[in-house]
Amino acid sequence: VDMLAFLGLRPQGKIVQLIGIGVLGSVFILLLGGVLGFMAQKFNWPIMDPYSRLNTDQLKWVTLMAVSLAPILEEISFRGLLQTTLYRYLHPMLAILTATLIFALFHSLYFGNWLALAYVFSLGLFLGCVRYFTGSTIPCIVSHMLNNLLAAMAIFAQ
Repeated sequence: VDMLAFLGLRPQGKIVQLIGIGVLGSVFILLLGGVLGFMAQKFNWPIMDPYSRLNTDQLKWVTLMAVSLAPILEEISFRGLLQTTLYRYLHPMLAILTATLIFALFHSLYFGNWLALAYVFSLGLFLGCVRYFTGSTIPCIVSHMLNNLLAAMAIFAQ
């Protein structure tokens, strides 16, 4: 078995197109976050910030990991290995939903904030579909990195 192809790391299209899909995916994810944020304000939903207890040095370290290493490892693990393996046993949409649910459960730091958990689940679902339709984890990694970068910028802006 070609492990790089199995994990979606051997591009099946032009790398520029895959990165473009990742950037467009980030725009979609950003819009989704904006809608959820608007709804939270409009309906006065409580928002918990799991990063508020970190000092500046800790926050910088977490941000560096969240923007660089975490998206690579998570996308290879959840969309590359898990989702691809589940295709063998489940209908593709059920494989995507299962991998997405496990991805959301992996983000337990958001368990006190159902809105953030819904966002993480939506992000995972979107990235799962991108992986399925492109056959690659590369746009998923790009989208995930940009998503985390935008989230980090929002946190530091506060």
